[in-house]
Amino acid sequence: MSPSKNWLGIAIVLLGMDLILLIALLSLLIMPSTPDFVNPTPSPSLPEPTQSVPQSAPSPLPTHSDPPVPLPSPSLPVPSPSPTLVPATPTPQRERKWIEVYLSQQKLVAYEDGKPVFEALVSTGVARYPTVTGRFRIYLKLLYSDMSGPGYYLRNVPYVMYFYRGYALHGTYWHNNFGRPMSHGCVNLRVEDARWLFYWTEPALPAGASFVYSSPDNPGTLVIISR
Repeated sequence: MSPSKNWLGIAIVLLGMDLILLIALLSLLIMPSTPDFVNPTPSPSLPEPTQSVPQSAPSPLPTHSDPPVPLPSPSLPVPSPSPTLVPATPTPQRERKWIEVYLSQQKLVAYEDGKPVFEALVSTGVARYPTVTGRFRIYLKLLYSDMSGPGYYLRNVPYVMYFYRGYALHGTYWHNNFGRPMSHGCVNLRVEDARWLFYWTEPALPAGASFVYSSPDNPGTLVIISR
């Protein structure tokens, strides 16, 4: 082969390669700068798993109500040493003498042989120190006695007649408000009324003595205290 033919072949090959490069450059220029992409349809989002936590039932919400009314404070118990009921009109069959104290009337009545023989206004215990109710007997009598308690000390209280523990019928010189509660539980009487009862009731005071206890041979007078 002649040299001229070889160069011609090489020139044709180079020309072909240039055409290919040119076509490639033109295709790049003709194509859009940004390719079109199809947005894929988003897959549905799955709910995030939640951890179930056991919960207690919710507490009910407070509802509006009127302010609470304070309960009355409880009243002090009234001691009742004797369960024996007091009849409305007591007439002891075997008692010749007895004393009735009516707390609601602040009154004392002495009975003998079924008839009232003496009556007097009294002052019994106030609400904080109520007088006991029931049936009792005078167990100790003293012409005079000192008395003391919460907030008081009294000397030479006259004509004292104890009928239950520290409860007594006695004369009173420190007030004159008979007919209304005034005492720490005892039955207050005017001094002259207490003197009359002292010598009328049993046990009888021996001559020259200043006190006397009751006994089976010298029993005390019945005392009935009712409301």
